[in-house]
Amino acid sequence: MKRKTDNGRHLVGTWISCDPWASSVEHRVTMAKGKIKVVAIDTEDSEKAEVYDVRWDGDRLNYCLHWKSTGRFSKNSLILLEKDKVGMTFTYTDQEILHRKTRDKASKAQHAIAAYRRQRGSG
Repeated sequence: MKRKTDNGRHLVGTWISCDPWASSVEHRVTMAKGKIKVVAIDTEDSEKAEVYDVRWDGDRLNYCLHWKSTGRFSKNSLILLEKDKVGMTFTYTDQEILHRKTRDKASKAQHAIAAYRRQRGSG
């Protein structure tokens, strides 16, 4: 639904998930003096995300969010689907805990054999 003369004005409003269990984040799009501004708020704890790189490309509104509480960073893209509905594509960082891999006895033995062969020049 691209509008050649539009500067993203049709995206102005507060956007929430159609599935209330999917996300508690409100994406608020405003415009002042022809410039688009985005505010993102997690309504569960009222945390406001830091918003970066807000850009209108003539079709999509692109912006990045950083949530200080979790360190999560996301890239978001909004596109108008209907008058009161947008599609949002997003990618985000995630985290996990890693531990050092240890060699089991069999792999230690294989490593020792390979090292022995290298020393003798036969492997």
